[in-house]
Amino acid sequence: MNVFCKSDEDHYIFLYKQVIDFTGMSYVEVKKLPCDEFMLLYKHSIIDKLSKSQEGIKKLNEAAAFENTEPDVDKLRKFFGKGV
Repeated sequence: MNVFCKSDEDHYIFLYKQVIDFTGMSYVEVKKLPCDEFMLLYKHSIIDKLSKSQEGIKKLNEAAAFENTEPDVDKLRKFFGKGV
């Protein structure tokens, strides 16, 4: 929950506001969105907001590194030697 939100209701209003600001849709339009579309738009609103600052870009790059599921074999070999 966001530190500015005192209740669940405040939290939902915060989420709706993020999507409204990002899309330009009305509150009623956002309320009618299917959950998966709403969450996708919310995710993209966060990415959009973060991509506007150097610190945000750094956070996005760090998050992308955690999404990587394949090992970087070349870096491992360089660090540990050829036996890896």
